[in-house]
Amino acid sequence: MKKLIGILLLILLVSCTKIQLVKINTNNATVDGNYYVYENSQVKIFYYFWSEGGTMSFYIYNKLNKPIYIDWKKCSFIFNNNKYNYWNNKEKFLGTSSGTKYYNNFFNTINDNTKFSGTRVKNERITFIPPKALVKNPKTFIISLNYINMKNAIKANETKTDIKNPKTIKILKKNFNDFSSPYKFRNFLTFSLSENFTNEFYINNNFYIVEIKEMKKSQFKGKLSNNYENSPYKQPNKYYLIKK
Repeated sequence: MKKLIGILLLILLVSCTKIQLVKINTNNATVDGNYYVYENSQVKIFYYFWSEGGTMSFYIYNKLNKPIYIDWKKCSFIFNNNKYNYWNNKEKFLGTSSGTKYYNNFFNTINDNTKFSGTRVKNERITFIPPKALVKNPKTFIISLNYINMKNAIKANETKTDIKNPKTIKILKKNFNDFSSPYKFRNFLTFSLSENFTNEFYINNNFYIVEIKEMKKSQFKGKLSNNYENSPYKQPNKYYLIKK
């Protein structure tokens, strides 16, 4: 009986879990297939935010027939006016260890015969992008894992499209503009057509939260999905938050 009650409570807890679907907007990017894409005459940037909390993840494609250079020291992710760096002047040690480590009871000491071998790798500050080639950002950032207050949200109907017979569900919804949005962030990138950066050019992609929809976990996943990654709401300019 206790086991049955525990199972019922678990089912009830899961069914009541709330999910927030967060939509991102910008004035200079569009959804193109699996990515949120910004493009000018020189580069094409493919953004992908879908994950819990959202990630600043992107690829840069060189459209030109000559190389482009990007200086990661002069690039930043800026969230609500707080600056975060893509590059730092540190080294990483990549290697393996061998040997033994044991405790000597008589002398109360540790004998450590462990040996390390490998190489030190420094973070790349300037990346060379060949013509018609892609590079990925060296570091990703979580936009925010904080559940957003739904005070003054409106009740709305949402039509589910992942089942044969579309079903209308009730959700909570809030909309924002670039002034009222709780989260605003930018991706600032510095490029050059020469390795010594004598002539720099910049891209400053601005984003903000434009819409939040709150629904049950079961509604968010959909009947044809068994995890968050395959949610019918999945889009490159959206991410989700789970109410703990």
